Formats: sequence, structure tokens, C-alpha cells
Amino acid sequence: MDIGTGKPTLDQRARARHHLIDRVDPDQSYSLAEYQADAYAAVDDIFARGQQPLLVGGTGLYVRAVTEGLRIPAVPPTPSCGAQLEERAIREGGDKLYEELKHVDPEAAAKIDPRNVRRTVRALEVYLSTGQKFSAAGKTEPPPFAVRRLGLTLPRDELYRRVDARVDKMIARGWLDEVRALAAKYDWRLPALSSLGYPQMGAVLRGEMTLEDAAQEIKHHTHRFIRHQYALVPPWRSAHCMVLTPATSICGCAGRYQAVT
Repeated sequence: MDIGTGKPTLDQRARARHHLIDRVDPDQSYSLAEYQADAYAAVDDIFARGQQPLLVGGTGLYVRAVTEGLRIPAVPPTPSCGAQLEERAIREGGDKLYEELKHVDPEAAAKIDPRNVRRTVRALEVYLSTGQKFSAAGKTEPPPFAVRRLGLTLPRDELYRRVDARVDKMIARGWLDEVRALAAKYDWRLPALSSLGYPQMGAVLRGEMTLEDAAQEIKHHTHRFIRHQYALVPPWRSAHCMVLTPATSICGCAGRYQAVT
């Protein structure tokens, strides 16, 4: 899942060391608690080498888990329960499970993207295994390091333009071939393969949609995802928010950030 997830290229990873990439296969579970523990271990390793860690991108919940020290339910994944829920997601659809989560834990549901089947399954798993709401674990324990937040945003029309160009570039790089290889190895109904763009690519392979229509639908869904992310983690919540222009460079951002810190 290299192209469709926007994974840094080998050249980019050679120029700057990246962490927590290629941790699990698409059919393996990876909980928020596991991510938090791995992220803290990576931070410790970076500090030990005298370097400065940068946490870039990611969904709001995962960012908060590291930067705010979310106290995640001490409930290890329950293979039998999780497997049953994932099987139901495959058979009945993730929307059905999400509606159930809204009924038993509306606060947790409000913080989870309805298309994020993996997070929905995990929240229901905690509730069914313990009787405790997943949202009850909202307390925080600040991490043992200082955090400086930098928010970057663009005028919405320019942001959408870049998204659309990125989707076209990903398709040109061979996204459809990547998906064809995944389809030959994994069940298409796995939660990991419900990520942005993969269902549409699968529809193209099955002859249910043209590649052109798939590209337009992916762009539309990505625009919607951006709006959802803005609502959950608006960049202006950061200590420093920079509204970029099409001509803004990364070096320019770094210079402006140093000027205010």
C-alpha cells in the first residue's frame, strides 16, 4: 500500500529517516495503544541520537495520543471479539457497526470517521469486552517531553487543487497496479482496504467503474475528508498557524517558525 497511502518514497526516506512505516500487513491489527507505544519508543531513540523528532501528518486521534498522552483503555485486542466484528463489517458493512457504536457510545462515534472501520471495530470491541465506553478513556497524561505545534493550511480552493493533482499523479504512478496486486493476496473487505481511494480502485478492477469516474470520486471523498479533519483538528488550534500560498516553500515555513519560537 505504497502509492495509495502517499507513503514517502525510498529516495525521501534515504534523505531523511522516517519511523513507523511498514509496521504491519493489511490483514494485521494495529491498535492506537500499540501506535502510541511505538511512537514514544521512536521519540526516545531520536532524542538519544541527539536529533529532533517531528510528528508530521496523521489523523487527529493518533496525533493527540502522542502529543497529549491520551490514556488509552488498558484493554488488549480480543482476537475472537475483534474477528467477529470484522466479519460482520465484511458481511453487513461498516455503516451497520458505526450505527451500533452511535447507540452505545455516541461520544466515541462523534470522534471517529464513519469510514474508519478499524476504529469503529476497536471502539465496539472495548465496549463489548468490558462494558465500558471507549470514550471514557479521554483523560490525558502529558508525555515526558515538550511539544511545539505548527499548523499549516492553505486557502481551500488551492488545497483542493493540490489534492486533485495528487490523485492524478498517484494514478499515473501505477496505483491501479498496486491495487491489483493487493486484490490477488487479500480479502477486499478488510478494514485496511477501506482507506481513501482503495474501494474505487477495486471497483475499476471489477469493471464497475471507469478509471476516470473513480478518480473523480476519490477527489470528492478526499475533499470531504479534509472538511472532516478541519472540524476535528483545525490548524488554528496549533500554537502557530501559517496560512500558506502556492509559492510558499518548506524552507520559508521553517524560517517563519524559527522567528516565532
